Amino acid sequence: MDNEKTINEIKSTVIAFSDWLDLNSDGYLMIITKGEDSMLAAKGKHNQMVNALASGMMEDDRIKAVILDAVKIVMAKTFKDRLMGKQL
Repeated sequence: MDNEKTINEIKSTVIAFSDWLDLNSDGYLMIITKGEDSMLAAKGKHNQMVNALASGMMEDDRIKAVILDAVKIVMAKTFKDRLMGKQL
């Protein structure tokens, strides 16, 4: 199975799962990766997602590491954008 076909199958699965979650939950945050590709599916209020992530961080070191790495990337991009004079 080639990588593009695999990615398309994953996207179809995520869309189907998102549709199910839309009907059966108040919110969700999914992070999906395959090789160099990644996607994010989210629904819900900002504070609900933050609370869920914070609760997960208290119980799972992997989630804590992912969030800390993501914050580093966002901070680096924000700093670069400021240096280049982009409006934030």
